[in-house]
Amino acid sequence: NKFFYDENSYNYHTFAWLNVAKKIGGAKIISLTKQHVINWNNKKYKTYSFVWESDLIAKRLINLIFNFDFYAVSATNDEKEIFRSIILKHYFVLKLQMKFIKSRNEQSIEITKALLLFHLINKLQTEKIFQLINVQLNTHINSDGLHKSVNPCTHAEYINDLYEIKNMCLYFNVKVPKKIDYQITNMSSVLKNLFHKDKTIALFNGSNNANYE
Repeated sequence: NKFFYDENSYNYHTFAWLNVAKKIGGAKIISLTKQHVINWNNKKYKTYSFVWESDLIAKRLINLIFNFDFYAVSATNDEKEIFRSIILKHYFVLKLQMKFIKSRNEQSIEITKALLLFHLINKLQTEKIFQLINVQLNTHINSDGLHKSVNPCTHAEYINDLYEIKNMCLYFNVKVPKKIDYQITNMSSVLKNLFHKDKTIALFNGSNNANYE
């Protein structure tokens, strides 16, 4: 589908198509997906292009890790080393970019989520990341429990990010910060109030019933 595979498409560079490919499944799709990852890497996009923006790096890193068992299932040892080097490159570039952000608490929660995932898998120190998450929750969410963007879609995506962080903690037997559990409940209650009785969405800040799902 061109929506996912067009090189000029934002979705192509998020590697969101890995999730689609995994749902379709099959030996042919696995082979095609594996080759797409390698081809993307071989194009060696310039570091100053939009492809290496921090949010895009974070999305790719998460999708590469979450779907590793799918696209690398039939990979040779050499191909697996290529995949691991791609993942490592994304992590180190993201870490480097974070050093130039003046206010870390303003960065996307998805970036923090990507770094946390990598640290948990590789048994690296996570205390500072959890401290940052606590600060971000105070910064990103207003006193009414609504995401500061006041955008229902962004609000819903943020709840999803918090659920994924919680699931990571549960999977790696790490204590879930109380503030994450609280904000999942708090923000979900607010989101529920944005729906009318006929289950349509309150139309403001770019929300419309086309993105209901």
